[in-house]
Amino acid sequence: MYQFDANYTSDGAVLLVGSPVSDCAPTTLSYNVDPASPLTVSASIQVHRSSVTEIQRALDPQNWDVCSPFWAPPPRTYLATRSGSTVTEDPAVPSDEAYHHSFYEHFTSHACTRAFFLFFFSTSCHDADFENMLDITSTPTSTGYRADYRFLAPSVRATVDNLPVTLTIDEGYLAAKPGPDAGTWIVEGKKTLQFANAAQNAWAQTAFGFNLKELATEMSQLACCDVSTALATPPPEMTRIVAIPRRIVR
Repeated sequence: MYQFDANYTSDGAVLLVGSPVSDCAPTTLSYNVDPASPLTVSASIQVHRSSVTEIQRALDPQNWDVCSPFWAPPPRTYLATRSGSTVTEDPAVPSDEAYHHSFYEHFTSHACTRAFFLFFFSTSCHDADFENMLDITSTPTSTGYRADYRFLAPSVRATVDNLPVTLTIDEGYLAAKPGPDAGTWIVEGKKTLQFANAAQNAWAQTAFGFNLKELATEMSQLACCDVSTALATPPPEMTRIVAIPRRIVR
């Protein structure tokens, strides 16, 4: 299971994040892993959303940072231009309009696995932190949505367990189409990932392999995000609310 939380700053401000739709009911339909290098993972899920507009907003890469803890807290996903080591945010595009643009993402993951060894369980955890530029093509249609992405080397910054890593391939897509029943959607995703050496690729196997199924988790978090009502309620002593980042286009 996953959880969306409000994040509070030192001055009592609330950083708003996407709230999950209560009746979204994500169900994993398939999860396939090709462990060869590069690692290729594909998944499909079924969710309940009331309109194509809702699913477009939820899957739009511009809103990933308000919809999934993997990119939280915002601003961590936005259209941007890179010049050398400088990344400049560019104006947002409405989710129901097609766009093709370079894109900044700041992705973090804490992945743990348990293995039985000599009568006890051993837990192995890895922390990943990536700042990447992607080439994004966002294609909304009257009956669905698709976003294709491709890594633009090199990373702005990339570490696994606080050690620098070299990402060479990160590409794939997210797509949504109507499901078998009214109000249901089939969301499909594919991700191809490769690092410069075997030790770094071991993290990818841990996070995206059959054990943790991270891609399916990401897809469920995104597809079930209610972008239009992404509100958080502060504790009684906290009264000032920070507005939702301007990139979120309703």
